[in-house]
Amino acid sequence: SIYRKMKAGHRFMTGDEDVPFALLLALSGYSADTAEELTENLYDQLKSVYGVSNDTQMASHILAMSMNDPYGACERLFRLDELLRERDIRIRHNEMVPALCLLANLEENVAELADDLAEVMDYLAKQSGYGPLGFGFTDRFVHAALLVCSEHFLSKDSPIMYAMSIILMIRQEEAVAVAAAREEAAKTRDYALLDKLMELSAKYLYDPNAPSRNEEAYLAFLNTLLSGPLPYEAMRATLERQAQLCALNRPGEPASDFKFITPEGKIMSLYSVQAPVLLLIFSNPGCQLCAAYQENLKKNQPLTDMLRKGSFKVVNIYPDDDILAWETYVRNYPPEWLCGRDHLGALFSGTLYSLRAIPSLYLLDADKKVVLKDATYEEVEMKLYDLLF
Repeated sequence: SIYRKMKAGHRFMTGDEDVPFALLLALSGYSADTAEELTENLYDQLKSVYGVSNDTQMASHILAMSMNDPYGACERLFRLDELLRERDIRIRHNEMVPALCLLANLEENVAELADDLAEVMDYLAKQSGYGPLGFGFTDRFVHAALLVCSEHFLSKDSPIMYAMSIILMIRQEEAVAVAAAREEAAKTRDYALLDKLMELSAKYLYDPNAPSRNEEAYLAFLNTLLSGPLPYEAMRATLERQAQLCALNRPGEPASDFKFITPEGKIMSLYSVQAPVLLLIFSNPGCQLCAAYQENLKKNQPLTDMLRKGSFKVVNIYPDDDILAWETYVRNYPPEWLCGRDHLGALFSGTLYSLRAIPSLYLLDADKKVVLKDATYEEVEMKLYDLLF
């Protein structure tokens, strides 16, 4: 896979934050070999200017998603850097480079982009929260770059928006800053930008089928929106409900416990299952994607061996109420899985888990703290490799 090649080439720099980029590169149509060659070539060009760092590696991934001309985007990046220096804006920290890559991927004139960035940075410098006691120069640069990008995305639906969403995900304070700036626009009664940002944020960060989905970034965005006036107060209840769902079972927090009944009629709780690592799957009988995940795990011999050794356990829960359908289908699950159904209807209420789409995968540690929340199969597989091998 693309991620494994990233890990092999940059063992210590590659981490969880690179998983979404690997997925996006795959979705962009790159094979693992092509993605590796392209990103490594871009990385070599970038490190000659910005040095060796995880931010430089991330920048190579963003440039690679410029499907028209990644190498041309790299040249635009260097030209943007030059133009910004002429405007007394210098790259002081490598954190600034990925944000600059987003701008380089835009098709607009680089001189105009440099002017736009400088203008927005000047505007932010005058706002509360920026300065010696707040966001410094590097943060202001990244926030300004995201704002400029969002302006150009208003009338476009581009793969680069995925990259922008990932930047929001990795650096959650940027999501807050962007939301705060849009809140300022709402105060001036110019709601078009705020409406579009809300639409794009929901589409790319909250939609359960979006490959760039990240509820942590979306929660930061929602909390800032809810802390001030909204263009339409009628939307507050909807946003508050979304925030409540995003706050359930966040990574690093204990997972919510619940009871379930096994096919043999035994009542158990999630916390009664002892395992070094626990894969919690919410699935439905007849769900094609659930069956695909099951087959993928079955075909992964190293993980199957670790499952049989007890290095991790799988708890597969049916959250709905068609008892006959579940009892008929449950024999199709692997014998190593612990299967059960929510006989009390606790999960259906939406107060314990946010099950907006099925299947829903959670990875828990030995203390039942959430490692991955509502993750893709690919994310789970890669994290299991990191934890078990």
